[in-house]
Amino acid sequence: DIMKDCLDNQVKTVLDIPYFDSDFWPTTIEESIEKLNQEEQRPQDVEIIPIIEDENCNVSIEISGKLS
Repeated sequence: DIMKDCLDNQVKTVLDIPYFDSDFWPTTIEESIEKLNQEEQRPQDVEIIPIIEDENCNVSIEISGKLS
């Protein structure tokens, strides 16, 4: 149990946890961090649709959203 081991050994940061090649959690954490970094570096694509106006309506509607 990683949590119990960390508490027993008074681990303060993830850098204090022993690392062995092909360990499940360190590998999973590294992959998650890499994925988050890639998402942050990706430009935010936003599509803005022009305002739709109706002659019979006094309300303007603007629709925008992020493209995936």
